[in-house]
Amino acid sequence: MLLLISVLFIPQALCQSIETMLICRFLGGVASSAGAGMVGGTIADLFETKDRGRAMTTFGVAAVVGMGLGPLVAGFIYTNPHLGWRYSR
Repeated sequence: MLLLISVLFIPQALCQSIETMLICRFLGGVASSAGAGMVGGTIADLFETKDRGRAMTTFGVAAVVGMGLGPLVAGFIYTNPHLGWRYSR
């Protein structure tokens, strides 16, 4: 599953139109939604009862920090003209 999600980033990086970008983003979202919905069960299967609290906390903090850092990192990418990112302006 993770390989599929990672592979779906390649067409996003190489696309030549906004339509292709939207379709690839949609497919990536559909592919990753199943994993996001099963986090609790997956952590319960992987960790012992005494370790589940730390694992869920780590996942929760990573999700919140990722949503906060995403716009910050995107802002630095946007302001750096040497990177040459398309569709940011």
